[in-house]
Amino acid sequence: MWRAEHPDRGTLYLLGSIHLNDRRIEGLGPAVDAAWRESDELVVEIDTSTLSPADSQAVVARWATLRPPQTLAEALPPGLWQKVVAHLHGRGIPEAYVAHMKPWFLYLVLVQIEFERAGYLPEHGVDELFIRAATGTKPIAGLETIELQLQVFDAMPVSLQHQLLADSLDQSEAVADEVAALIDAWSRGDEPHLAELVFAPLDKNPELAGFYDRLFYARNRTMTEAVVELARDGRTRFVVVGAGHMLGSQGIPARLAARGWSVSRPGGGVR
Repeated sequence: MWRAEHPDRGTLYLLGSIHLNDRRIEGLGPAVDAAWRESDELVVEIDTSTLSPADSQAVVARWATLRPPQTLAEALPPGLWQKVVAHLHGRGIPEAYVAHMKPWFLYLVLVQIEFERAGYLPEHGVDELFIRAATGTKPIAGLETIELQLQVFDAMPVSLQHQLLADSLDQSEAVADEVAALIDAWSRGDEPHLAELVFAPLDKNPELAGFYDRLFYARNRTMTEAVVELARDGRTRFVVVGAGHMLGSQGIPARLAARGWSVSRPGGGVR
């Protein structure tokens, strides 16, 4: 967790989130508790408390499905489609379930399936913990929408979508161990190790630079602008976004510091 202050703005507490976990998080320590009590508003990536299932499904249908009559089998290279089919059969999933998904959306779906198979659920994430705590007690502001997040993936080159999908198939058995390592580093407040884990794929595969720019760096820029704008009224806010957006020289804390904010780590991290 970081505290960011500016003489002409309000105070921002910035908490890097894990979006899922294998158990409900009961507490994050006295520093976080104190920051939460002091804050007037919760700021998250997406305010899920205002979303209905019907609205979410409509957005997914608009952005994540192929235009008829095209099918995923036609959209993918034959070899990749055969790998998808084999993986689906191994998970007991019918081909019809994915027949009209765009490649990038199937990538997200397959990763989510592996999370759930390992017991990691979004309702146990830090975002949801604070959205539940704020509902009825503090106002909630969202920095993004589901539509915006889906557009990030939809704008990716087709070749990159295929690569992400292929990588998810090749590494599916490693997902549980990778998530466990990320959560362990996060829970210990080990920022260097967490950054190493989050950005390791980019170090090994420079061709993923476009993916990381869209998923992290570009969004870091827009989220920084958004929280700075919110802070104009001088109020104290508790900002919870994915931990990957807080890390390194392009993370939100560093971007705020570059804009003249005083940024510190109260309590030495989250426990």
